[in-house]
Amino acid sequence: MKNWLKKETHEIHNYESQRFIIGLTAFLLPLLVTLIYGRIISSISAYYFTISRNIFVGLLSVTGFFLFFYNGRYYYEALISKLAALCAVGTALSPTGFPSDITKNADCLKATIKEAEILHYIFSITLFAMLIFLCLCFARRARIKTDKYSNQRRTIYLICSGIMTVSLLTYPIGWLILPFSQEQLNQIHLLFFCESAALISFGTAWFTAGKPLQHWKIFRNN
Repeated sequence: MKNWLKKETHEIHNYESQRFIIGLTAFLLPLLVTLIYGRIISSISAYYFTISRNIFVGLLSVTGFFLFFYNGRYYYEALISKLAALCAVGTALSPTGFPSDITKNADCLKATIKEAEILHYIFSITLFAMLIFLCLCFARRARIKTDKYSNQRRTIYLICSGIMTVSLLTYPIGWLILPFSQEQLNQIHLLFFCESAALISFGTAWFTAGKPLQHWKIFRNN
């Protein structure tokens, strides 16, 4: 135990630890809000009106905190990550419209300000757009690297950014083009699954960028 405590930590880069934590919170968000409330509802944002509210707001705020202090390699990455951080907190604090599939205490919870709902959509769409951009930055950086796993990482980043893009577009396309009403789409939880796919893909990309296996090997060899 004493030998473990005396191990040096200078080989573990802080920015990679930040990526790991950001990816982990993205993974946990859809899982925890669902487990705590006990069932899937129309969207992840709708858990704001349930007992999962603290988890929803808390994990998005944690993600925003680490994104704000993440600078990346270039100034434009630092700017984008800080914008994404503000959007993450804005998404958490601006409630979406009250979902029709929550009936318990509905009368007490329906006092949603319309302006807040509009802000929620602006923040959340901007957040996902910024996160897709950062995934593509990871892919570009992996392309010019020559280490053993750079090609595999680049493939993961491109796949994750693709899934996030498709997830971001699926719900509005389904609503505007397909012959389904918003109520029907909510009944099959389409938005929830789109948001979950986007968050899991985002988490996978940032988890990969954190290089957890590399740090585990360093930790074991010291």
